[in-house]
Amino acid sequence: MIPLLRVRPVLVGLAVLVAGAFLPARVLAAEETIVQSVAGGGNLGGYAPNDAAVNLANTSGLALHPVTGELYFSDTDHHQVYKVNTATGLIELVAGNGTESFSGDGGVAVSAGLDSPGALAFNADGTLLFVADNGNLRVRRIDMLTGVVTTLAGNGLVEGVIPPGGGVPTPAGDGGPATSAAFGGSVGGIAVRAGGDVLLSDTSNHYVRRVDSFGFINAFAGTLNTANTSGDGAAATAATLRSPRGLAIDAAGSLYIATQSGGSFHDRVRRVDPGLTISTFSGADAAIVPDPFGDGGNAYVALLDDPATLAYDPASQLLYVGSIANGTVRVIRVGAVPPTITTLTGAGGTNDLGPAGGDGISASGMVVDALGNLYLADFGGSSIRRIDAATGFIDTVVGRVSVFGQIGDRGRSFTQILEDPAGMAFDAAGNLYIADAGADVVRRLGADGTVGTVAGTGSAGYSGDGGPAFQAALDGPLDVEVVGTNLYIADFNNTAIRVVDLATGLIRTHAQTNNGDPLSIAADAAGNLFVATDGDVVERVATNGVVTDFAGQNGGGPGTTDSYAGPVDQATFSNLSGIAVAANGDVFVTEGGGGDRVRRLSANGLVTTRIAGTNAGGGFSGDGGDALLATFDRPVGIAITANGSLVVADSRNHRLRLIDTTVGPNIISTVAGDGTAGITGDGGPAALARVNDPQEVISFGGAIFFADGGNNRIRTMTDAIVIDPKRLSVAAKLNFSPDRKTGLRVRGKDSLAVKAGLPLPAGINPAGLIVRVDVIELRDQVQLDAKGKQAKPVPSPAAAGPTPVFDFRGIRNTTLLGAKLILGLKKTSTGTEPKPIPFAYAAKGTFSDDLGRAGFVNETTAKTGIQLPVRVNITLGTVTFTGVTTVTWKATQAKGGAAKSTRL
Repeated sequence: MIPLLRVRPVLVGLAVLVAGAFLPARVLAAEETIVQSVAGGGNLGGYAPNDAAVNLANTSGLALHPVTGELYFSDTDHHQVYKVNTATGLIELVAGNGTESFSGDGGVAVSAGLDSPGALAFNADGTLLFVADNGNLRVRRIDMLTGVVTTLAGNGLVEGVIPPGGGVPTPAGDGGPATSAAFGGSVGGIAVRAGGDVLLSDTSNHYVRRVDSFGFINAFAGTLNTANTSGDGAAATAATLRSPRGLAIDAAGSLYIATQSGGSFHDRVRRVDPGLTISTFSGADAAIVPDPFGDGGNAYVALLDDPATLAYDPASQLLYVGSIANGTVRVIRVGAVPPTITTLTGAGGTNDLGPAGGDGISASGMVVDALGNLYLADFGGSSIRRIDAATGFIDTVVGRVSVFGQIGDRGRSFTQILEDPAGMAFDAAGNLYIADAGADVVRRLGADGTVGTVAGTGSAGYSGDGGPAFQAALDGPLDVEVVGTNLYIADFNNTAIRVVDLATGLIRTHAQTNNGDPLSIAADAAGNLFVATDGDVVERVATNGVVTDFAGQNGGGPGTTDSYAGPVDQATFSNLSGIAVAANGDVFVTEGGGGDRVRRLSANGLVTTRIAGTNAGGGFSGDGGDALLATFDRPVGIAITANGSLVVADSRNHRLRLIDTTVGPNIISTVAGDGTAGITGDGGPAALARVNDPQEVISFGGAIFFADGGNNRIRTMTDAIVIDPKRLSVAAKLNFSPDRKTGLRVRGKDSLAVKAGLPLPAGINPAGLIVRVDVIELRDQVQLDAKGKQAKPVPSPAAAGPTPVFDFRGIRNTTLLGAKLILGLKKTSTGTEPKPIPFAYAAKGTFSDDLGRAGFVNETTAKTGIQLPVRVNITLGTVTFTGVTTVTWKATQAKGGAAKSTRL
């Protein structure tokens, strides 16, 4: 029986039916705000679904699935195997429950216990994945059709050692069942021959072994427990090897073996031809090498240094040789006569988005994709790097090393991770710039949803002025501001304001602050910057970079009392934090500890006014009353809304609070967060959501954006207008059938329809609005033209290979085939009850999708199905229409593996 996907708390089934009108059971009040995450949210402590900027622990083995192209890797010290989509950065667990143990044979691989997994390899059709389970002295086999794991070879005992309990030393077991064999230690490499034989490097026993299709194990090359380099020109089984590690097979079927000397000049790449004769292919004693490395010359006489891993590119006939010892990757042109060798990487340092030759990579695993791109497991950097075949440049695919190692730069906002996000700013085109303080970079969330790194290398420092911003080093960027085409960065630990010209991408230092390090920045209408420093002084930076003190006294002064209302330059602050500038030039600041208040500094510098807070030094009180009587606990960020009211991030109270300046006295209330640190409520009322240590706040386009610091994400609050449940329905249907031979590819038909009557608020012109429909993991948006109509779609070039239509598992690079969007928005007359405007979305298509099925289990829903509440949000610009309906999910498994959704 072909397995279906397991139902989780959100819809991830491949057979789904959503039907019925929105239920009135949970309807939001008019003008209420809802909260939504727009960027970030990754788990910095380890793995979570769809995180790719993860903390790897001594990454080693790599393998590419021959059908899907997904990259599989061993996270050795976390005792797990994962796969990553290299285009989107989406990551998924394949094997290992995270415990250092041996368990799970006969069950699903994700629940099995592994111990320090290393080398990986697939068979030719990708139906079997082999894993060197080194801590368990075994090689495990995962059936990719069922997700079940078994042991291919190894009994868990060390060859030649007396087992616990006494007896004779454990034999190697050659000639018998592979599951009864013993290894000398780690299996340093795995390769699969065309006929299905699995070759294993028994490194400590100094030979390569073969497991045949009947499950028996024998010697293939080298001699058991004989460490030497001999036997060229003879049968491989009569030769000697020293510490064989990486294995690779070329298109002709020859096997390449990386051997290591341990300092005794036996570093070689040996080759076993299809006739099973062995020879030395590369490597020589240092005494006969004319050049220190032999680059550009005959590979046979080149000097190698502890080659550990190999990868072969059949299209270009290139053999890559990686060394952990000296951080080099050499490349041998196998097709040349004689074969020539050069150094590809190894100059030291890291150089993402630069030439690969500038990087030193301790490659513990390598693999080449169909385009010739080389992937390397960087053991020392705990990351997976990629060298682009076309450009020779290097970047990071998994892990967090250097620029563009900020995973998600290749994907959408919800695939990426932020590390301690702080300040934000929008440009005129609607791109959001984020000071990612923990990663020492500035990220950009594009208006189209894509994410990229604008400035910073990912390593703390102070360098790069005059060059590209992504090659410059920042140190703790805390805030950003955009003025025209200039992006200003509060580079905290460098006591500097850096500026990036967004037109050219070049960075320079705009100013050095005088009274400590810059915490936050804001600009007035003329482009002058106001900077809150940790010296408790507000500095003014003119457009020409000249710095003057605007407010506060570094070291104290007469303006210390809570009632002080004199000149701003005589005021004294206690832990300045956030800053915002009003349209009239007034400056608002927060004092985030000790002061715990909000103050206004007049544009003319004559008046300091306390707006909110009692200077009580922490606490939470005052909601619903005069803001002057309220208490805060470390207010940080501050933003000014369109009507002049203030939103303050009350960080230690885990709330966002509104100071309504349209009434007198100013009334304070909580608009987001319930006071408990957490991450809940996306898509629902902001006041019922949980936030965690909110930091900076900005207002843009009628919405409020804030850095939810403790949750490593950016979230937004928008006004919500409820859809009349009688005027909205949503239905989706998906039928699919897995390939009966492999189970790795599914094909089918699907349809989705949304219909609604939207009470478009008076005064909102549909021209130019972004309409986004968010239904069960399906996200799409369209730009309206000046008449409020959808522009005719421009035909896209035919994509190579199959393209999925809808994927309810959450893959976001989905392309709609045959989709049709119907928009009937019209201008409405002014009035309190705008006329509902019809809106419809419909799509039909066929799809073909590739599945790596490891870890999936057989499951059929109950006859009654499974009902889950689902919220649907439709966003017009910054106005969101929201409602809740019930989803009925029901799947049945028929003979041959077909499954389809059914209506109850």
